[in-house]
Amino acid sequence: MTIATAFAEAPGQRRHRRPDQPVAGHPEIPTFDRHDAVTRAARRGTPPMGRVLHMAATGVWAIRLGGRFVEVDGRNCWESREDLDAAAVRAGVALSDLVVDTGR
Repeated sequence: MTIATAFAEAPGQRRHRRPDQPVAGHPEIPTFDRHDAVTRAARRGTPPMGRVLHMAATGVWAIRLGGRFVEVDGRNCWESREDLDAAAVRAGVALSDLVVDTGR
């Protein structure tokens, strides 16, 4: 006899799974002691960070914020990282430390 459970039709019916719960059959996958509700609460109230893009094919730099390019003083791309940083300061946009390099 096989007992099957029905699919959850509402979020309240879903089984709660903690992020630090190990994945069955894969003990080599690291787990982290955090909970998404805690990280969301910590991020609330802080402005989103702009993502720095370096488009290597053209050699220009850009900032993406919320899926859109940031425009500062009528420009949305800069020739150097220093110019991009200065524009971000003028616009009041916090930048991520990570740079996305697109193509070479």
